[in-house]
Amino acid sequence: MWFVKAFTEIFFPTGLSAAIAALPFIVACVSALQQRNGKFFILLSPIVFALLASGFDRYPFSGRLLLFVCPAVLIVIADGLNEIRDKTRHAPIIWIAVVALLFLPRVIDATYYLKEPRTREEIRPAISYIKEHR
Repeated sequence: MWFVKAFTEIFFPTGLSAAIAALPFIVACVSALQQRNGKFFILLSPIVFALLASGFDRYPFSGRLLLFVCPAVLIVIADGLNEIRDKTRHAPIIWIAVVALLFLPRVIDATYYLKEPRTREEIRPAISYIKEHR
């Protein structure tokens, strides 16, 4: 179970849903294995080494400490989307659905924050409330 959790953690810094982003990621990995693409494995080697170090309790494999994987993961996801597009040329609706599902949560968040923008949070009102109700 730890490896499954760690696999889903690599998608956290990208802001993409692991359940949806895993599909093109796995498609790209399988395609690279079939083509024996050495550049692909060089691209993913830092992730593998960080995962191994985490397995030996030498590196935390979660949260912001995985920001370095963002470029590699996004490149692999893009390659996977390209593979899906190539394999589903006869039914482009599948590729369109995967891309839409991949970016839909981010679009929903963006529209929400357009309506309700984030404001600067201050600690002073909270401290004054605590002093008043002590």
